[in-house]
Amino acid sequence: MKKALVSIIMPAYNAELFIEEAIESVISQTYINWELIIVNDGSTDNTRTIVEKFLLEDNRIKLINQENKRLGAARNTGFKNATGFFVAFLDSDDLWLPSKLEIQIDFLSKNPNIDVVFSGGYTFFEDKNIKLDYHLSTITGFYPGKDMFSRLFNENEIPVLSVVLKRSWIENIGLQDEDKYAKGSEDLDYWLRLAKADAEFYGLANKLFIYRVHSAGMSAQVSFQKFSTFNILIKNFDSDVIDKIQRKKVFFKFVDLIKGLKKSGYVNEANLAAIKLFSIYTNSSIRFFSKILGKSNGITAYISTKSLITSIFSLSGLKRLIKKTLKLFLKQLFKFYQIFSSYHGRLNRAFHKWKYGNRLDTNGYFGISGSSRINIESTEARLISYGLFLDAFSTINLSDKSQLIIAKAMIHKYCNFNIWNANVRIGNNVLFNNYCSLNCLGKIEIGDDTWFGEGVRLYDHNHKFKDGKVPFTDQGFAIGEIKIGSNCWIGANTVILKDVTIGDNCVIGANNLIHKSVPANTIIKAKSMEIIESITR
Repeated sequence: MKKALVSIIMPAYNAELFIEEAIESVISQTYINWELIIVNDGSTDNTRTIVEKFLLEDNRIKLINQENKRLGAARNTGFKNATGFFVAFLDSDDLWLPSKLEIQIDFLSKNPNIDVVFSGGYTFFEDKNIKLDYHLSTITGFYPGKDMFSRLFNENEIPVLSVVLKRSWIENIGLQDEDKYAKGSEDLDYWLRLAKADAEFYGLANKLFIYRVHSAGMSAQVSFQKFSTFNILIKNFDSDVIDKIQRKKVFFKFVDLIKGLKKSGYVNEANLAAIKLFSIYTNSSIRFFSKILGKSNGITAYISTKSLITSIFSLSGLKRLIKKTLKLFLKQLFKFYQIFSSYHGRLNRAFHKWKYGNRLDTNGYFGISGSSRINIESTEARLISYGLFLDAFSTINLSDKSQLIIAKAMIHKYCNFNIWNANVRIGNNVLFNNYCSLNCLGKIEIGDDTWFGEGVRLYDHNHKFKDGKVPFTDQGFAIGEIKIGSNCWIGANTVILKDVTIGDNCVIGANNLIHKSVPANTIIKAKSMEIIESITR
């Protein structure tokens, strides 16, 4: 039985640096029944020449040249020329692992009810001095349309380069949004529309791609990306699908996006976004009151109520009054929300200060509470992160030539990271609970899904005491390494010393002193309580 054809859509704009690797990752697929549709979106570099070489070598590769119309239009050109039963996406600077298509198509053939399948992968940070890769995890398991719709309003957890979907859905929901205000969020819009149309999603636990982070690919308009995300969420907002609790969360997310735009200097966009926000929530209120006022004919009541408000807006005197009221409302709204989430604005300023002022390399998402402190003692210090969440009162100190590299971590209150001329690498989904301390002079590595209880302390160095004639404070340190594997639990108040390796899947009980290595799949308990001395009266 012939396997289903997969149409792979690859938009390309000035992609000469990486497109050859991207194409080769498709050619290397163990699943061979595919067509690769490359849409050259008005490139001015050697993109076209590079692709044309592949056309001579593999007739499964097609090239379509068009004037520059942005990402959404380029993907739509690919949609219109796709002939496969399935459609997949790969940007011109990213990579697929060889078994990507085979695993996903095999899953879809065994689960015909699933319309969209996606997966996790790896994030690859490409820097002129450092090349790193980290796990990029996403949600897994089955999600019906309504559940996925709600999740997407919190965060887009579907990496576009991981998706394979049935092409029939393109005929069902149409093409991607080509509006300039959707730029950078076209994929989020498409997932929301699929979910709203009751497509069924499934997230595989496999890691099947490599997402490349590099300066050429990073958006130069970070704030505009926020604006496009806001527009997509507003466009797809549906109070009938999102429950009451979720609507409150979504509202504050909208306000957060508006505030971020305003702080970044996008005042007009912020005002436009605020008006749109006011409009949809006013519309929701009208819909609610119309149901109360006209139980027998809710639609008539809705139209009548909306018409009344429309007529009020048409009166010039009341228009000015409403404009002032709206302005005051938004001002108070920003002030109110700032009390609860004041760190977001500071985060944006801090990010730009680090990136452009101190030349500290930063990549990815940061969530840093207002009271947290990151002290960079040298511009050569570097923090590279896919996602960093610091709660209040946390501190990070990086000295000369130090590196803190984090995939995705949650760092709670009163934690201290002190890194002196050293390297710290922290994996994905790592949690440091309150009062943890990490002190590094050499090297500390922590794997994925490892959690630390309160008060855990890591020291990769000891004071030297060998010379009895010299104060130990002048003898320096004996420096080693600490390596902690994946899926470990380190109990509260545990101390881990230098030259310790803890294998994968270990449980370290509370109040332990770990001074030697622990093999994988081991449970360490503190000694049972002993009576040292009996007190007699």
